[in-house]
Formats: sequence, structure tokens, C-alpha cells
Amino acid sequence: MGFSNFVRKLLPQENQYFRLFTSNIANIQEAAADLRKLLDAKTTADRKILVARIEDAEHRGDQITHDIFADLSRTFVTPIDREDIHSLAAEIDDILDLMEDVAIRVILYEVTEFPPEFRDLSDTLLHAVEDLAIAVPLLGNMKNMDTILRACEHVNTCENAGDDIYHNAIARLFKDVKDPIELIKLKEILSDIEEAIDTCEHVANLIEGVVVKYA
Repeated sequence: MGFSNFVRKLLPQENQYFRLFTSNIANIQEAAADLRKLLDAKTTADRKILVARIEDAEHRGDQITHDIFADLSRTFVTPIDREDIHSLAAEIDDILDLMEDVAIRVILYEVTEFPPEFRDLSDTLLHAVEDLAIAVPLLGNMKNMDTILRACEHVNTCENAGDDIYHNAIARLFKDVKDPIELIKLKEILSDIEEAIDTCEHVANLIEGVVVKYA
């Protein structure tokens, strides 16, 4: 290894990590919007198109996460703690994994109609992702600390609202859905959406921790 390459490995790769985080959050925004459309899709063909787009987003997210982990293994000095970078990348990837799970279940279970709470919960997920899309690109510049923390606070608010929607939706499912198989299908889909919102909150909490340490 030449001396210049050695020195380059010692320097914090700020643009690289924050660029990849930002790229994946934008990717998740698109998937969250498609997931919301999926619940309103009227035909099997439309649902399959949206599911394919969500799967493509998940594959892009996997590649971005792989790139982050690979870069971590090659870089000696990072702009924030290696553990924070790894945790952020992993949790952001988990959001996409859960969205893909929802999409796949909709197709495999052949669910075509959803109670209104499903749309409300999906809207809440989309709002949480949009708040993360505000916070994540600003991590490379702690001058915007107030904006970052405010966005993270909004994510926490979304998570609380999501809990209320989820619990009410579960109660309604057990009251209204008489077919036990249909009940299981809907509950699994609903639970995945709720868990995706929880994971958004995990990401927001990690971001808040980074801000506290480095602002």
C-alpha cells in the first residue's frame, strides 16, 4: 500500500457514509409511498407492479447497507463511532425488510381489501420515514442540530400515534373478522407495518444519540 493510500484510509470518510445513509432513506421514502398505494390498488396487476417496486427498493437497500459495512471494514477512522454507523445502517435496512414483508404477504395471502386503519397506519409509517428523510441528510453537518432533533421528535410522535392505531385496529379485527385464517393474514400484515414504525423510532433514537455525542 502506498503512503497516500494509507493516509486516505486514516481520514474520516464523512461524505461516503452520510451519502449512503441519505441514498437509502430516499430509497425507503419511495418504498413507503408505494406501500401506501398498494393498500389502495384495485387489481392484481397493479398490486404486483407495486410489490415488484418495493422488492427492487429492498434490493437496492441491501446493496447500500453492504457498501457501508464494506467501507467500515476498510476504513481506520470514521466521522462518528463505528458502532453508530453499523447500528444506523442495520436499523435503516430493517425498515425496508419489513416493508417488503408487508408487500409479499399482501400478494401471497391474496388480500385485496383492507380496513381503514391499515391505511392510517401506512400513512403514519410514511410520515415517520419523511421525518427521517429530513434528519438523516443533516447528520453530516451538526449546525442543523435543532432541525435534526425536531424531526426525530416527530418520528417519536408518529410511533405513539401508530401504537394507538394498531391497538384499535387489532381490536376491530378480532371483533369483525369471523374467519380465523383471514384474521391471521390481516394481523400479520398489520403487525409488520407497526413494527416498521417502531424501527423508524429506533433509527430516530440512534440519530439523537449521535447528535448528543457529536454536536
